[in-house]
Order: sequence, then C-alpha cells, then structure tokens
Amino acid sequence: MISREIVVIEDSLDEQRLTSSGIRKVEVPCHVTIWRDGESAIARLLDPAKRPPALIVLDYHLPKFSGLQVLMAVRGAPRTRFVPVVMMSIALTDAEIRECYEQRANCCMIKAVAPDTFVEDVALMVRHWMNVTSHAEPRPDQVDRACIPLPDLPLPFGG
Repeated sequence: MISREIVVIEDSLDEQRLTSSGIRKVEVPCHVTIWRDGESAIARLLDPAKRPPALIVLDYHLPKFSGLQVLMAVRGAPRTRFVPVVMMSIALTDAEIRECYEQRANCCMIKAVAPDTFVEDVALMVRHWMNVTSHAEPRPDQVDRACIPLPDLPLPFGG
C-alpha cells in the first residue's frame, strides 16, 4: 500500500505537535510533512518534481504568504487544484471564512483552545478527508462540529 502524504502548513510549534497528534490518532498510513511559512509551502506544493499530497492542512495566518494566498496558488495550479484543503485558525471572521470558501477551501476549522479538543477535531477532519474506513465512519454531526459552515451567501447557481 502506498503511503499518502498529508501536508501541514503551520508556523506554531505547539499547533504543529497537536495537529500531528490528531493525524496519528486516526492511524491512517501516511507521511506527514510540515512547513512553517506560506512561501516555502507554495514553492514545494507547486514543484512539478513532487507528487501532490492527499490532504493539505493550512493555517490561515502564516508568515511570508498568508494561508489564503497559499490556497489561491494551490487552486490555481492544475496539479493541485483538486487536493482537499482544510483551512484552520484560532479565529476567523465571517468575511475570512467566506473568502476561503470562495477560493474553494474544502473546510474551515476554528482551532480549539483545549489541546484534547484540538487533537480530536483534527482526527475527525483527517478521518473524513482521508476516507479511513478501518475505524468507525464519522457521523455527519461530528464532521459538522469540526467544519464551519459557509456564511449565508446567495448561491451562484440559483439554489
């Protein structure tokens, strides 16, 4: 079985550790790569010599280039356009959440302050996006607990 890669782009060492703990908790066969700033993330994610990851976990507030700028670069490149991207932050305004979804983020999460909850939320998110079936499938209410719904917007397709 080929090990899939999860890329975590996070500048806080504590939150890198918590995110890694949440990924390990799911026990999905994967390799976790961590980058600390938006500039190196863009360079590496768009490198044609590298295989695109299975999942990108992206902090909104990063040095050099913001998480939103990284998201826009990822979505603008054919090789990474369809990689699931989960945006995370300790705080996001409705406008920031809306902008993430407009740029085609798959999920926006507020980082829990309590470490155990942070780890559990990451585990739920990874289980969902990596389609881990060796564990119980997450219930829709669990996934909804981790992902922030899109703020009320008029739907572009008239629905």
